[in-house]
Amino acid sequence: MTFADHLAARLDRRPAVGGVEVVGWRFDLSDSRAIRAGLKDSRIGGPYDPPSVAASIGGGIFVVWSDGLYTYGNVDAQAVEAFEARLRAWRESAFADPYAPPLLPPASYPAVETFDPRVAAIVDGDTELLFRLLQRALETCRAAGARIVDAGVGAGVGTRCLCSSTGIWVSYQETSFSYWASADDLYSRGYSKRRVIDEPEAEDLIQDVAMTSAALRSEAPPLTGQLPVVLPPDEAESFYSHYLGANLAGSAVVNGHAAFTLDDFKNGKQVARSDLDLWVDTLLPLEGAATPATSEGVPGGRTDLITAGRLVTPLLDLKYARRAGMAPTPLPRGGPAFLLRSRRDDLAPADLLADVERGLYVYSLLGMHTQDASSGSYSLVAPQARAILDGQLLDGKVKAVLAGNFFEHLRDERTRFARFPFEWNPGLRVHCTVSAGD
Repeated sequence: MTFADHLAARLDRRPAVGGVEVVGWRFDLSDSRAIRAGLKDSRIGGPYDPPSVAASIGGGIFVVWSDGLYTYGNVDAQAVEAFEARLRAWRESAFADPYAPPLLPPASYPAVETFDPRVAAIVDGDTELLFRLLQRALETCRAAGARIVDAGVGAGVGTRCLCSSTGIWVSYQETSFSYWASADDLYSRGYSKRRVIDEPEAEDLIQDVAMTSAALRSEAPPLTGQLPVVLPPDEAESFYSHYLGANLAGSAVVNGHAAFTLDDFKNGKQVARSDLDLWVDTLLPLEGAATPATSEGVPGGRTDLITAGRLVTPLLDLKYARRAGMAPTPLPRGGPAFLLRSRRDDLAPADLLADVERGLYVYSLLGMHTQDASSGSYSLVAPQARAILDGQLLDGKVKAVLAGNFFEHLRDERTRFARFPFEWNPGLRVHCTVSAGD
């Protein structure tokens, strides 16, 4: 019997605390093993980042008690062996919840690829690729003049099991693979999916880190004014996640903490240009988002959140779907959390620069977590940027502060979107206020 089998069997016996029984339950459990290795201060396997192997069991649990209270708790590796102690802890955190989610019956769950045997082989001991990627990052960045190179690579394999007292039993194997590199603390870039990084992706990532870091090594004069600013996918996604993700979360919408109201969704309010679509898809093969079901048993799939610039639905778990009077949605487990497309712009990265007489290309942003997501406004430090002059990127690091409103950017006809190699979501070019950074 697996750990999940043992835990389910204990819960099925209707255990009690102080005469109050467990009358319903659901848990979402991951049993995994992982291996990682690092490059710290240009040393592979050094004392500051040695190779490591770890195993873990954990997840979430929802318990329905006979007195009408509910527990939203956690499961750890001791949940079976120390079951009585965990049961008491779950009971101590129980509370009344008039909007508690129902325990769903089993459903038809879609197939989705979540397991890469190449990753499993690494965890089982074939670790050559891990150290080869670290060595490659070190050699490539040093050849471009880097003094200090940091990098990390990891692989994980496990089994995820979603089980409930209503008969849900969804079990599947899953893998994860991550890789990142940084040179001279100037620029870093990473990769995270359920599959081993492919050769072209690894080459693109390493060359980008090496060449961009080299270009940022010297200082350049500041730029100021109302300027076109290019944001590559990583920086663009920080805007998508903060301003769209936060305001499309069902809890924020229902509780009145979002920029959008329930009526806005029910009326299909226009919030962006008519060429823009935003959706989630949990059936992307070997992506972090991939899952056949949410932790509550809602089947995976695709759900449109914004279509032709108009609101369709917030992201809703069972509790907030009930409160909103709308259908629950799939919820991605990882990236890409959202998928954004422009029906009008089908540009290449170079197209974002080509017609810029004077502008800025931003490689990193600081302070996003402090911005008021519901207002759309921002004032962010861009410590690593490069000037664009007559369509060309200039060498030299520009320090700047960017200010604007992301919702206005989504409605602005000047905003442009471009697809980058190996990226799901586009980079973009916006017009905002640029001032000199410290």
